Amino acid sequence: MGLFEKQKVWDLLQKGLDLTYAKDEKGLQYFNKAIDINPDDPVVWVMKGSALSRLEKYQEALGCFDKALEINLEVLADAWSSKGNALSKLDNHEEAIKCFDKALEINPNDFDTWTGKGIAFDRLDKHEEAKKCYEKALDLKTQDKSKIWS
Repeated sequence: MGLFEKQKVWDLLQKGLDLTYAKDEKGLQYFNKAIDINPDDPVVWVMKGSALSRLEKYQEALGCFDKALEINLEVLADAWSSKGNALSKLDNHEEAIKCFDKALEINPNDFDTWTGKGIAFDRLDKHEEAKKCYEKALDLKTQDKSKIWS
C-alpha cells in the first residue's frame, strides 16, 4: 500500500473516531471504508472494534477483535485487552480474564489491562484476585508518575 492510501486510511479512521466518540453511528461507515482499502491491517479492525464498544455494540466489536487477532495473533495486546473489555461488558468474565491474560503476556505493564482484569475478577466475586490486579495497576501508575517527576 502506498503513502497516499495509508494517509487516506488514517484520515478515514480519524473521521470515524470523531463521530463515534460523539456516539454517532455514522462514524462506522468510515471504518468500513478504511477496511475496504486495507482489510489486512489488524489495527484498523481493533479501532473499529473499539468504536463499536463505545457505541455499546459489544457483540459486533468482538467480531472485529477476533478478525484483528486472526490477522496477527502475536503482537496485538490492545486487541486482546479490548476483547476482554467487550466480553466483560457482556458478563462473560471468565473469557474476559483469559483475554486479559493473553494481553498481559504481550504487554505485562499495561495499567488498563490490569484494571480490566481486576474488574472481571470482582464481578466473579473473586475479590482477592481482583485486589492483586488493582495493586499491580496502581504500582504501574505510580511508576509512571515517578518517571514524570524524575
